[in-house]
Amino acid sequence: GRLKEGGVLLVDEDLVRNVPSGGFKVYKVPATRIAEELAGRTAANMVLLGFLARLIEGLRLKAFEDAIAEEAKDVELNLKAFNVGVSLADKAGLKRL
Repeated sequence: GRLKEGGVLLVDEDLVRNVPSGGFKVYKVPATRIAEELAGRTAANMVLLGFLARLIEGLRLKAFEDAIAEEAKDVELNLKAFNVGVSLADKAGLKRL
């Protein structure tokens, strides 16, 4: 499908080379690179989730952290990756959605 006007596209800049353009916001996150630095490429999704969780107004980060702690196989790695994603969004100073 197509993104709606005013939508949001979150991409792993290490994996997506041709990022489409349009009437939507694009956020490029080096999720795979960060996950590899944390010793687990599979944690890239948690980096992206943390970034998105911080970006969207009204989401409680604690609820995500609790779910990760309860459900993830490698809790420490996944929590670290999630929190790095949150920090990336904070450092970017992005307007919350």
